[in-house]
Amino acid sequence: MRKVTLLELIVVCAFALGLGIFIIGSMEKFCFKDMQRIDKISEIIEKEANEKAKTVKKAKAENATCYIDGIKQDSAFDPDGLNIYDYDISYKNNRLYFKTIKKSEYTSSMNNGSGWYFPLYFPVFR
Repeated sequence: MRKVTLLELIVVCAFALGLGIFIIGSMEKFCFKDMQRIDKISEIIEKEANEKAKTVKKAKAENATCYIDGIKQDSAFDPDGLNIYDYDISYKNNRLYFKTIKKSEYTSSMNNGSGWYFPLYFPVFR
């Protein structure tokens, strides 16, 4: 059996360290792209929520009749008590319509329409 020299051991350790740094750097780039995507989607959701809130406020000011999933609500109904993220909201002819958005565990938009989405995050310390 051959003895491992100190130089060979240093070279192997340096290679392993370099490979580890490369892998961690690559993962950080992926996490950065995911964070950018999450920020962009959050802005879109916030913009849609603001539009829904404006629609509800306008309808409430005009004393509009409210319908939830096609069921007419009485005049004492207050739409401010509803979570606007759970409904698709439209306003036509002095009528405010709330349609429940069906939610599922998996939507094709999570992974550009193909495959399953498995979020995988590793902590990276700087």
